[in-house]
Amino acid sequence: MQQTLSAIRRSTGLDLCIKIFDPKRSATSGAGLIELKDQLHLSEFCLDVKESQKDACIECDLRLIPGLCSRERRPFFHTCHAGASELIIPVHLEGQLSAIVYIGQFRVSQKQSDQTRSLPLLKPSAQNHLLGLAPMIEAYLLQLLRTPRFAKETSPDYRKETIISFLKQSLSSNPDLPALAGHLGLSVTRTAHVVRETSGQSFVALRDELRLQRARDLLQTTYFKVSQIASECGFSSSHYFHRFFRKHTGFSPGEFRSQHRLEV
Repeated sequence: MQQTLSAIRRSTGLDLCIKIFDPKRSATSGAGLIELKDQLHLSEFCLDVKESQKDACIECDLRLIPGLCSRERRPFFHTCHAGASELIIPVHLEGQLSAIVYIGQFRVSQKQSDQTRSLPLLKPSAQNHLLGLAPMIEAYLLQLLRTPRFAKETSPDYRKETIISFLKQSLSSNPDLPALAGHLGLSVTRTAHVVRETSGQSFVALRDELRLQRARDLLQTTYFKVSQIASECGFSSSHYFHRFFRKHTGFSPGEFRSQHRLEV
């Protein structure tokens, strides 16, 4: 997986991220191997823009682009509110939008603002090169989404990964046991047993482990504010997040970031 993504980056000279919109397939197919850092816009340009235009970025990533992709079946170029262009590759499986690949960012015009000055200018020939790569990238993602990670849906690994995928995808909303039970189609009591059988932990312990893992990843690989990371991990307040993080790591979020920051 990482070798393929690195090859695409080398071939285009651009970064890419892949957002999966099908949690169940993400857990049970090869797409589940896509790492967190490959699912986020981590370019310096994006991180700078998000500091002052977070709401506009959320509107673009979570509403505008998925809406366009649901209607548009072919790759297309899109220029965001901040002036950065990307190639957008919608990936549809069984009639549903299952993933979006973003390749960029770049300028398509000689015109530039202070914000876009650092972005490379992509000439028409280079844009055509990107479009030529798009079908291969789409086919690769479709293959991942169609390839089972486990032999049987009844296997413990399948159930464990389904549970973990659901919790990861819904961490920001602070999922509870009844929500997981509804997702699995089981009773709350049976769901609690399945969680312990497959993970060796209680529901709360497993959720907290995933919260801590996501918090560590975001602190190490992004410049998100601590308040935003707290929200991403399902905490109602930064104060509660600070207490939780220090209890489990011995560090405050700020201390952990300063000592373990990864440049990606």
